[in-house]
Amino acid sequence: MQQLHQPNSYGEVEESDNTWVNHVTVWADVKFLQGRELFQASQVHNEVTAKILIRYRKDVEPNMRVRYLNRTLDIVSPPINVNEQNRYLELTCKEVI
Repeated sequence: MQQLHQPNSYGEVEESDNTWVNHVTVWADVKFLQGRELFQASQVHNEVTAKILIRYRKDVEPNMRVRYLNRTLDIVSPPINVNEQNRYLELTCKEVI
């Protein structure tokens, strides 16, 4: 997972500083949605959407993104704590094109 460059002393990330840094490397089960599922989920045909399952972590935020093989995926909603058991997080992502 990657996050934007570290914030400055005021807690802000500079607009011009669009660099991403590696935050953590984790195990993940990545499933790209089929065309029919994509239509039901968002009714958008030109995006690739994925569901990613990782072990539970407190430090995953929606403003992060995921690098999977040679693909970059933006997290598009808050991570879901599966069954509120603090075992797995489900991330809904869309591919950065």
